[in-house]
Amino acid sequence: MRLPCNTADPAGTVSASTSASRTSRFRRITLYCVLLMFGIPAVAHAYVDPGAGLLLWQMLAAAFAGFLFYVGKIVSKIRGKGKKSDRDGE
Repeated sequence: MRLPCNTADPAGTVSASTSASRTSRFRRITLYCVLLMFGIPAVAHAYVDPGAGLLLWQMLAAAFAGFLFYVGKIVSKIRGKGKKSDRDGE
Protein backbone atom coordinates (compact mmCIF):
# COMPACT_ATOMS: atom_id res chain seq x y z
CA MET A 1 0.00 0.00 0.00
CA ARG A 2 1.33 3.39 -0.94
CA LEU A 3 0.95 6.37 1.39
CA PRO A 4 -0.03 9.77 0.02
CA CYS A 5 2.75 12.28 -0.46
CA ASN A 6 1.10 14.91 1.75
CA THR A 7 0.66 13.46 5.24
CA ALA A 8 -1.19 16.42 6.72
CA ASP A 9 -3.88 15.76 9.27
CA PRO A 10 -7.37 17.22 8.83
CA ALA A 11 -6.36 20.34 10.76
CA GLY A 12 -3.73 21.12 8.12
CA THR A 13 -0.59 20.57 10.18
CA VAL A 14 2.29 18.46 8.89
CA SER A 15 3.52 15.56 11.02
CA ALA A 16 6.98 15.67 12.62
CA SER A 17 8.25 12.71 10.59
CA THR A 18 7.40 14.46 7.33
CA SER A 19 9.15 17.61 8.48
CA ALA A 20 12.22 15.59 9.51
CA SER A 21 12.36 13.82 6.16
CA ARG A 22 12.13 17.13 4.32
CA THR A 23 14.98 18.52 6.43
CA SER A 24 17.04 15.40 5.80
CA ARG A 25 16.37 15.63 2.05
CA PHE A 26 17.31 19.33 2.02
CA ARG A 27 20.59 18.61 3.83
CA ARG A 28 21.43 15.78 1.45
CA ILE A 29 20.74 17.92 -1.62
CA THR A 30 22.77 20.78 -0.17
CA LEU A 31 25.70 18.45 0.53
CA TYR A 32 25.56 17.08 -3.03
CA CYS A 33 25.56 20.62 -4.47
CA VAL A 34 28.55 21.67 -2.36
CA LEU A 35 30.49 18.54 -3.30
CA LEU A 36 29.62 19.14 -6.95
CA MET A 37 30.90 22.74 -6.76
CA PHE A 38 34.22 21.64 -5.26
CA GLY A 39 34.48 18.57 -7.49
CA ILE A 40 34.35 20.36 -10.82
CA PRO A 41 37.55 22.28 -11.55
CA ALA A 42 37.23 25.79 -12.85
CA VAL A 43 39.83 27.83 -14.66
CA ALA A 44 41.00 30.75 -12.55
CA HIS A 45 42.96 33.42 -14.35
CA ALA A 46 44.59 34.85 -11.25
CA TYR A 47 48.04 35.48 -9.86
CA VAL A 48 49.00 34.64 -6.28
CA ASP A 49 52.22 36.28 -5.21
CA PRO A 50 54.62 34.84 -2.61
CA GLY A 51 53.42 37.37 -0.02
CA ALA A 52 50.04 35.62 0.13
CA GLY A 53 51.68 32.47 1.49
CA LEU A 54 53.57 34.51 4.06
CA LEU A 55 50.35 36.16 5.14
CA LEU A 56 48.75 32.74 5.62
CA TRP A 57 51.68 31.57 7.79
CA GLN A 58 51.48 34.79 9.82
CA MET A 59 47.77 34.26 10.50
CA LEU A 60 48.40 30.66 11.58
CA ALA A 61 51.26 31.71 13.88
CA ALA A 62 49.14 34.46 15.47
CA ALA A 63 46.24 32.04 16.03
CA PHE A 64 48.61 29.51 17.63
CA ALA A 65 50.15 32.18 19.90
CA GLY A 66 46.69 33.34 20.95
CA PHE A 67 45.71 29.76 21.70
CA LEU A 68 48.82 29.32 23.88
CA PHE A 69 48.03 32.48 25.87
CA TYR A 70 44.44 31.31 26.36
CA VAL A 71 45.51 27.85 27.54
CA GLY A 72 48.16 29.40 29.80
CA LYS A 73 45.59 31.59 31.50
CA ILE A 74 43.32 28.60 32.14
CA VAL A 75 46.23 26.53 33.50
CA SER A 76 47.31 29.35 35.82
CA LYS A 77 43.76 29.63 37.22
CA ILE A 78 43.65 25.88 37.78
CA ARG A 79 47.01 25.90 39.59
CA GLY A 80 45.88 28.78 41.77
CA LYS A 81 48.37 31.37 40.58
CA GLY A 82 45.65 33.60 39.22
CA LYS A 83 43.78 34.05 42.52
CA LYS A 84 43.26 37.64 43.54
CA SER A 85 43.31 36.85 47.28
CA ASP A 86 46.96 35.69 47.12
CA ARG A 87 48.10 39.03 45.72
CA ASP A 88 46.20 41.11 48.28
CA GLY A 89 47.91 39.38 51.23
CA GLU A 90 51.43 40.39 50.19
